[in-house]
Amino acid sequence: MTFPAPAPALSGVTRAPAVSAHPDDVDFGCAGTIASWVDEGHLATAVVAGRIEPAPNMIV
Repeated sequence: MTFPAPAPALSGVTRAPAVSAHPDDVDFGCAGTIASWVDEGHLATAVVAGRIEPAPNMIV
């Protein structure tokens, strides 16, 4: 395996959800993979399933 590993192909898939517990998990963990899938024409959605406290400058 080389680093970074190439994104797996999404054969027959049109939508790809990315579910995480923290707001930046998707950004730091798999943003490149999701970007490559979007470039291939897939629809990607990020879902944050955790409780966060809004910061003063956060838009919610």
